[in-house]
Amino acid sequence: MSRIKELIAYKAGKRIQQLIDDKFGGNKSKFGKLLGIDNSGVNKLVDGKRSGLTFYQLYQIRMQCRTDINDLITGEYSDNEEVSEEALRAQYSMAAKKDLHLAHTEIEYLKKGLADKEDIIRSKDQIIEYLKMRLNQFLGD
Repeated sequence: MSRIKELIAYKAGKRIQQLIDDKFGGNKSKFGKLLGIDNSGVNKLVDGKRSGLTFYQLYQIRMQCRTDINDLITGEYSDNEEVSEEALRAQYSMAAKKDLHLAHTEIEYLKKGLADKEDIIRSKDQIIEYLKMRLNQFLGD
């Protein structure tokens, strides 16, 4: 591990220990259960010997501990208040609206593509009918 990476892991480990103390009464086992890791893994995380959590583990910390993950990782605390339920709902509501808008945009794009393909099929059907007519004229003559 590079020196910078070690320092970052060490500092994040200290903040994680503070989180365990504040939210779990210092019980590393409970924190480990939340993340799906054993006591050894929690100790390595706290001691800065293990760097990296999965997105799911970060999500669990965010939702269950009401902790700003950016603050936990970087230590750049803007304040010590917990994230309110209303703020979380607002964030997810905005994300849902954005996802909905993107879905509508994609649907419109697909509808246009479908209309274009239908026009091509109609055009080819007309060509086929014309060629059938010409073939019948040729064979009938």
